[in-house]
Amino acid sequence: MVMNASPVSMPSGSSHPNQTRISDDRYIPGFKKLVDVVHGYEVPCALQLYHAGRQRYGLIAGPPPSARPASPTPCARTPHGL
Repeated sequence: MVMNASPVSMPSGSSHPNQTRISDDRYIPGFKKLVDVVHGYEVPCALQLYHAGRQRYGLIAGPPPSARPASPTPCARTPHGL
């Protein structure tokens, strides 16, 4: 089982306001509980680490990063992002 894409940086790395996240150690105990349950059924699992880059969700991520984006073209998937 592969878990949802989980941002490693919040809010700047998120592409959705309701994503699971692993941006702080305080989330580890919750993931540990979930892993223990999944492993109880002898199912391997992994967590997809993620950073949204230019597809970040600007409404929760705040202003664009101070670094110049790799492309001046706005992201079509999240036009409000940058």
